[in-house]
Amino acid sequence: MRAFMGEMYTKGKDGIPVGDFTTTDAAGTEVTLNIPPEALANDERVAIRVESVRGGWYSYNWFWNKQGGRVVTPHQVQELSRPRQPNLATQANIPHSAL
Repeated sequence: MRAFMGEMYTKGKDGIPVGDFTTTDAAGTEVTLNIPPEALANDERVAIRVESVRGGWYSYNWFWNKQGGRVVTPHQVQELSRPRQPNLATQANIPHSAL
């Protein structure tokens, strides 16, 4: 998986790469990603996107850029979406309160 961060309302698309990680079906995955200081550290809200390296899967959301944020566990992520026809919705159904 590859993670990106970008400005709010961008869905993290074409964002700044912030890390790569792997996941397994057997256990949860905990990942810490740093907000790019040169571009997003002073933004009130930040978009985040995770894309699979293979397969075309992705998920995006946003979070408040503040101290003391909540850790999201894998069971809180509802669904990843596979890209479809360009005119169809391709977003993940993840409530922003999950981050």
